[in-house]
Amino acid sequence: MSISRSPSKKTVGILTVGAVPIIFPNISGEPPSRERERFSEMGFGKKREGKGLWESQEDEIFAASRLDIPGAWQMPQGGVDEGEDPRNAAIRELREETGVTSAEVLKEAPYWLTYDFPPKVREKLNSQWGSDWKGQAQKWFLLRFTGKEEEINLLGDGTEKAEFGEWSWMSPDQVVELAVDFKKPVYEEVLKAFSPYLQSDSVEV
Repeated sequence: MSISRSPSKKTVGILTVGAVPIIFPNISGEPPSRERERFSEMGFGKKREGKGLWESQEDEIFAASRLDIPGAWQMPQGGVDEGEDPRNAAIRELREETGVTSAEVLKEAPYWLTYDFPPKVREKLNSQWGSDWKGQAQKWFLLRFTGKEEEINLLGDGTEKAEFGEWSWMSPDQVVELAVDFKKPVYEEVLKAFSPYLQSDSVEV
């Protein structure tokens, strides 16, 4: 993909992986036993015998549900300030949106990716922000989460309004499946670019 000739807002995308225990939020309102069963059926994780944790068998990807679009999940992303280095912007946006500071940059995508906003989304965003962006041009970074899950806080670091309601670790396929339609092609490209780095051995906890 190449940068569109029409105005596109420069942003960074953050693909964060972590082979860590998974603690899923109860997003369905079902009894905990049924909730665990449902996540198992969806292939989200495997319950470790003798421990009340769900754990990842491979690197999984951090995703969070948007407060303004029910049912839509995405990887963290955000704008690049004027004169700001994209790598620094990625670290800042991850902190602002998730509270996470324990992460290391593993890889930078070699090219920018773009997507256009659907007309209704473009109209809403332009009205909200007073801009005239056609879409976004994104530079993606692969980060590894090195902290503990207690560090994740969807209120962020308090400098920006919260964007997410829930979070989870997901497989690459699940990240694409739960994204809004107009972001799916970019997500597929990002996962393709970082695919050599998304494998690991089982995690012992």
